[in-house]
Amino acid sequence: MMAESLLAPLHEFFFLERAARAAEAFSPDQRSRVLELRAAAVERLVEARRASSTLAACMLSREGVALLARARALARDATLDEAALARLDGSAEVPDLGPDPTDGTTGDAILVREALASSDLLYLDRLDPCVLDRLRVALDRAAGALRVRVETRSPVHIRALRWGRFSALFLVALYAAWLVVRPLFVPINISAGKPVRASSRHPSSPTGRELVDGHPGVAYGLHTNLDDVPFAEIDLLTTFAVDHVDVYNRSDGWQDDGLPLVVELSKDGKTYTEIGRREQHFGADVPWSVPGSKHVARFVRLRVAKHGYLALGLVEVFGTKRKP
Repeated sequence: MMAESLLAPLHEFFFLERAARAAEAFSPDQRSRVLELRAAAVERLVEARRASSTLAACMLSREGVALLARARALARDATLDEAALARLDGSAEVPDLGPDPTDGTTGDAILVREALASSDLLYLDRLDPCVLDRLRVALDRAAGALRVRVETRSPVHIRALRWGRFSALFLVALYAAWLVVRPLFVPINISAGKPVRASSRHPSSPTGRELVDGHPGVAYGLHTNLDDVPFAEIDLLTTFAVDHVDVYNRSDGWQDDGLPLVVELSKDGKTYTEIGRREQHFGADVPWSVPGSKHVARFVRLRVAKHGYLALGLVEVFGTKRKP
């Protein structure tokens, strides 16, 4: 039973069965009159929200709610003529508004019903200012509750809305499925935020996280000391089929100090395979792109093939998840 109560609103949202039954039961004259009453009600409610005087706002809101109540009654019963609508007690159409937001009581709907049912021309004028303030809020809440209960859509509109919602659901499901399978087929940056280990760290230089943060730094994302084999190793945390590696040089000068630069891949962090070696100058704007040829690897190492230091701006490793 609980599952049914939870699924019922969802079922109605997509299939619109109740709305379709209500729309198909309307005659053209009935629909036209309901729309006319609803439009007049909305116009008064808009003016009520603009009113600076609480009394004026309540007068306009009460009239708007009364019109919505008549529209709702006419939507259910096409036999109601103008005289019957004029005599209609709109208070009976006001739904339960739930607990009052100020004190938790259920007086909101009662306030609205009493205001609609009263024949006293000075009913609103006689109310205490505090009660009038509460009534203004209650009338606005009642108007919102009634507006959604007055069906004004045509059968064609409802059918179009139904197909539109199913189409949107299909597109969302398709996009979600694409997000799941995309890493298997489309190379993405698999090094973003992954751990970086370097041979050493130059004093006051970045920690190495900046090397794989996806944003070129103002100078460099990693800078080692002078080492025999200066290197930086990125742990991808699991194995990927590497499509290519983009290497951005430092942007503050001295780019050629890190040449020749070697890019290597490894599954275990012990045995490395060289996939690229650079001896010619490259800068920070256009990366050196090294083909990975779909080599399966977990570790990506960049090292300078001489005694020296390594300083780079950014490294991006693109690949896809390795299929089981």
